[in-house]
Amino acid sequence: MDKMLGIALLLGTMGLSAAAPTDGAVAFRVQARVELDAQGVPRLVHADQALPAPVRDAIEKRVLQWRFEPARVNGEPRSGATTVFLNTCAMPAENGALRLAMEYHGHGPGYTGGGSAPMPPRYPVDAVRVGKQGAFRVTMEIGVDGHARIQDIETLKGTAWPFQKRLKEWANSLRYVPEEVDGRPVATRIALSVAFTIGDGAPRQRTAPENAAACSAAMGAGDGEEPLQPVVLDSPFKLKEAG
Repeated sequence: MDKMLGIALLLGTMGLSAAAPTDGAVAFRVQARVELDAQGVPRLVHADQALPAPVRDAIEKRVLQWRFEPARVNGEPRSGATTVFLNTCAMPAENGALRLAMEYHGHGPGYTGGGSAPMPPRYPVDAVRVGKQGAFRVTMEIGVDGHARIQDIETLKGTAWPFQKRLKEWANSLRYVPEEVDGRPVATRIALSVAFTIGDGAPRQRTAPENAAACSAAMGAGDGEEPLQPVVLDSPFKLKEAG
């Protein structure tokens, strides 16, 4: 347990969201940059160098087994680059070694500044004062310069007006590493679900909960909240096989 707690603390210092050790397991999400050849085969994988070496090596070896439908320009397949996201679980083995389970969670533009997800927007003070809550689907374009620009804010629950300004300010502050085709960055649209809720007297902002499927068998369904994770709407690449 001490070893697993140490991993959780290390991931926290890196800005990665990690679940507290449960039955000896730590769940977390990571990103890795992948360079693809014109057949959609990964040729290089760059996991975060701040990760523990066994975790980094396992991620790189796993992603090298994946296969993508390549991007096409005028019908011709092209090489490129994307960022992949993995749900990962670290578990202690009987001999004291570390076992890792991981699965594909998505791909698209990557986050800058480390970590595997952007920080959520702050809860507007005026909304807290009047007890306003809301849930929204925010569609953004990630430009070739890595800047996020809001295209649409869809209200899923609550009232939009107390949160629109804060959501726009938050989006304008985000920076990404765009996907590339033939060595050139390309724009990509993404959608995120953001919720502002007041529970137990304390305001919080979060995304809709997701299942950490890679750890479900090892540690059961977690009750922690997942970090912001986008749905990529128009990546030039498609995953064929996650070996």
